[in-house]
Amino acid sequence: VNFPKPIIAAVEGDALGGGFSLVEACDLAVGAEESLFAIPEIIDGLAPAMGVSGIFANLPKKQIMSLGLLGTKFTARQALEWGMLNFVTPRAGVVEKAEELARFFTGVSPTAVKLYKELCADMGMRDYENRLRMGQAMMIALFKSQDGMEVLNSKEENRPPHWTGR
Repeated sequence: VNFPKPIIAAVEGDALGGGFSLVEACDLAVGAEESLFAIPEIIDGLAPAMGVSGIFANLPKKQIMSLGLLGTKFTARQALEWGMLNFVTPRAGVVEKAEELARFFTGVSPTAVKLYKELCADMGMRDYENRLRMGQAMMIALFKSQDGMEVLNSKEENRPPHWTGR
């Protein structure tokens, strides 16, 4: 998703179909232990095209075929193992964990976050050599920014950084 700030999913219930796609599209995701996930559109006569777009590179083809063709539900623990969730907590702690993650980003450079998100969005489409070049270009862009210079200045002056988002 082309948005400069991290998008964090807090899944307290089940994420099926479109809900699955929304969780998959987020940068980070916290799910409740009891949550179930599925792309069951095939059961209703639809093709689950959107739900598999992001996880296609993460799972083996047979697993993706099973999820889409059978509409199989899977647990939050499986979603964690498959890279669809970052954290699994009891239902009562889902929003709290998501808010904790959000608070973390108030203390880091918004420019670095934005550039990293842009890098990750494009990197999956590249071979290794091109990914290295993209990473190098991102670092150059970061250090040309005000926030990038602030990284160096704050370290040199032994003080917390003051981020501007530029």
